[in-house]
Parts: sequence; structure tokens; C-alpha cells
Amino acid sequence: MGSTKMPDENIYVMDTSFRVDYSNPEVYGIKSTYGLKSNLLFRVLSKIPKARVFAFYYLLIKQFKWVLSLRQYNMISFVRVSFLTSYLIRLAHEKDSKTHIAPMGSDILRTSKYIEKSLKNAFNEVDYISVSRRSDFGVGLIDRFNIPSEKMIAAGFGSDVIDQIDVMRGGMSRLEMASMLNLPDSSYYVSCGYNANIEQNHEEMLRAIADNKDLLPKDYCVIVQLSYGIQKEELKLKLPKLAQELELNVYLITEFLSTEHVAALRLITDLFIHVQKTDATNASILEYLLADTEIINGEWLKYRFIEQDGKPYHTCESLEQLSSCVRDVISNQDRKILVTEKTKQAIREFKSWHRILKNWHKLFEL
Repeated sequence: MGSTKMPDENIYVMDTSFRVDYSNPEVYGIKSTYGLKSNLLFRVLSKIPKARVFAFYYLLIKQFKWVLSLRQYNMISFVRVSFLTSYLIRLAHEKDSKTHIAPMGSDILRTSKYIEKSLKNAFNEVDYISVSRRSDFGVGLIDRFNIPSEKMIAAGFGSDVIDQIDVMRGGMSRLEMASMLNLPDSSYYVSCGYNANIEQNHEEMLRAIADNKDLLPKDYCVIVQLSYGIQKEELKLKLPKLAQELELNVYLITEFLSTEHVAALRLITDLFIHVQKTDATNASILEYLLADTEIINGEWLKYRFIEQDGKPYHTCESLEQLSSCVRDVISNQDRKILVTEKTKQAIREFKSWHRILKNWHKLFEL
């Protein structure tokens, strides 16, 4: 969230990700943080493969009960949802705390049927769910789990980059923004995906570009953003070898990017290829649209709320057709799809923190 301010309440965080940096919690309005990585028993057991998963869930429950015992909480918000969430919600309700879930798309769209019942129980028991009822993800969530629509609150995750793109547009040259990212000067940048998860289909994107590299300017630059994701180390090794095999000019971005650096990447990119396996509504595609980037989007990835003024991107029906889609876009630059101002405004309203924070304030006032 960068430096975005939260409601004037005492906020306490129990972190289980091991990746979030809370070195300056006051920036986020956080009063205290509690994490499993500080637990000596977990640090010991986590080194034993067969004990790691058991230790994680056992200590998570134990730590959650301890955190609940410290004080009375008006609202307990769960970022992510798993098979344990319904049990944790019941524990919170026993302490007379309201509960709230902010589900990630991957929690729902890439889940196994094994935990389907657990997810349904969590959505039935929780008080509020942060998903917009007008989004495809929200509609699907209501239908799939039979959730009462009054539980749905449009207080999800915003994007600082949305606001930053408007600030930086026209204020810096293309070369200056490329230099910020340690990228070479290029007349044509192609960005593939936005994280280091194999569901992004990096290999298929690179092969599709390689099939058409003769159509690209000689100084083209292919960018693969691997700033975060569970397959980061694997892809850092695999993709350079593939790029060498395909004789492609590929640059990997592996470090975590600031808001300004992400905005710069969006603004310099000429073509963004987005064909991941599933998606709720990621911020990246919206940021690229706001930056007037040409986009190839998988036909199976639906964003009807931004298609009301016409589809603002090219669509590809399958990964097998990606190569021909790339060829059509590169060969027909005079037929570039322009993103309308109406669509841009819809994006700002959907993802800008200025609007979303108002809904978070309303949520905490309920």
C-alpha cells in the first residue's frame, strides 16, 4: 500500500507470509505486529520437511488464540482464505469481534475441490467480504458459494500505481524511465506477465514472441517481471536458458519495484501480453490500460466492467493461437486499440486508493 493512510484506529497485524517488511509499521498505521517467524519452535520445526506443514498450522492456531486474548478487536480481517479460515472466524466471533475476508483471486480460482466445503463455510460465517458485486469475480463468488450479496463490500485492494501513472505521465521521458529500471533504450518494449508464478505462462509468451521476432525493430526489448512469486528462483534459472535457446533479447526484473518504478514500467511498455491461467481482476492489466499500453489478453480472462465502452485490448482465444495474435498486433500498429477516457475513469474508480479507502472507512464504522 505504500504510504496510503488507513483509518484512525489501532491496527494490529498477525503476519504469516514471512515476506512482508514491517520495519516501519507506523507508515501503515500499524500499532503492533505478531509473526510466526519470531517463534523459536517454528524456526526449528520448519527445517524438518515432514514437520514443516504441521508446525505452521499448529502454531498459527496457537498464535491466533494468543493474539485474541490480548485485547478486544472491533474487526478482524483475513487477507487470504484457506481451509482453516472458517475455524479462525468462529474463534473471533467467540470474542464478539466482527470478521471480514479479503480473498485473493488465486485463493478461489486455483483452489482444489478438497477445500471447497471449507471455503463455503468461511464465506457463510464471515460478516463481510471485500469483493465488488459488479466485478466478474464477485458475481462468480456469489453464484459459486451462494453468498448473500449484502455481505459484499467494495473495500478491496487498491493500487498506488494507478495514481502514480497520472502523476508521471508526461513528466519524464521514455529514456529516463527506462534508465530508472536499468533497461536499455528501445523503440519497442514487450512485457510478459507480472509475477513469478508459472500460471503466467512465461514460456508460451516467449515462444510466441520468438516466432515473430523478425517483425520487431532491431532494438526490441522483452521484459519479464519476476519481482515476486513462489516460482521466482526456478524461473530465474529457467527463462534465461530459454531466451538463449530462442535467441531473444530478454531482460528479467527480479528486484521488488517501488511504486514509481512500476509506473515507469507500465508507461514505457508498448505491448503487454497477459495470458495467465486464471485471474480475478489483477491491478497490473488495469495499470497497463491506464498507461495506454497495447495489450493481448486471454479470451478466458473476463473483465466485463471495463469492456462496456468496447474491449480495450486484443483477445487471444488460446495459447496455441498466441503466436498468430502477436503477429497480428505487431504487423498492424496502425490499428492500435485506443483506451477510451470512459474506460480509464472506470479503472480509476475501481482501483484508486483514494476511492477504496473511503469504503474501508465505512467498513470499520459498521
